[in-house]
Amino acid sequence: MGLGEHHHRLRRRCRRRLRVWDWLYSDQFRSIGIAVSLLAIVLAALSLTLDFGAIEGGVAAGAPKHMEWYLAFSLTVTLVWLHITLLRLLALLNRA
Repeated sequence: MGLGEHHHRLRRRCRRRLRVWDWLYSDQFRSIGIAVSLLAIVLAALSLTLDFGAIEGGVAAGAPKHMEWYLAFSLTVTLVWLHITLLRLLALLNRA
């Protein structure tokens, strides 16, 4: 058995295994994905308001200088989460 034939068999096996997950990409689960994405966007927006509240509270209380990094990291993580979730929702809505 040559290397090309071995590669072809391996690709066929991988394709068969991936077909098992085709049901996840059906239209029925697309609506569930949209609903979950909308819920995640609401949670990320609420988390964003909590982050800004923590930043304002830290400034008002005169928090130590090293706390700036923790609050900035928290805000960055929330913004990335919101951005990725919005992109996922747009991808789900774009799929026909």
